[in-house]
Amino acid sequence: MVVGAGLRGRGGAVLAYRSRDLRSWITDGVLATAAGLGAIWECPQYVDLDGPALIVSVWAGGRPDRVAASRGSEVDGRFRPGAWRTLGYGGSVYALTTYRDRAGRLAGSAWLRSPVQSPPGWAGMLSLPVLLSAGPDGAVSVAPHPDVDTLRAAPLPVLAGRCTVGGAADLDVELPRGGVLRLDGAVDLQR
Repeated sequence: MVVGAGLRGRGGAVLAYRSRDLRSWITDGVLATAAGLGAIWECPQYVDLDGPALIVSVWAGGRPDRVAASRGSEVDGRFRPGAWRTLGYGGSVYALTTYRDRAGRLAGSAWLRSPVQSPPGWAGMLSLPVLLSAGPDGAVSVAPHPDVDTLRAAPLPVLAGRCTVGGAADLDVELPRGGVLRLDGAVDLQR
């Protein structure tokens, strides 16, 4: 079992534990740490990505900051990271959870933190699935999961410059030079 942690004076870390029966656990030391990569690591994912890879959610500056990943090697039961790469830019991606899809590929979904918190507190949603792979540069690469495209429906007709969408929609719009996109919608909130 791996557990995210923060080590005083060292920063983020992943701790390892062992068990024969999944009831009694014995500490097995520090699996990985990296100076300068946040104060605490959360949600560690230790996976096989053509060799060992570690994905962590980095707590830095007193707040959830980003998801970082590294491919590396395992020496004497300890992960030795290669170069770290940020997965997902823009400050909203956090707590990536990995799983194997039906084809056995390493996939993941993350918590997307919302900049608008109404009511105040934690707010967000889960991302669409992504596909994780070993990039040509040896680092962890992330791309939209190819199965997401199977969710798209046929394009909606545009009549007299208008298109009506019922429910949720993924919009892909090409506007001519000088064109204007106007979204009119009603939101029904119940308290």
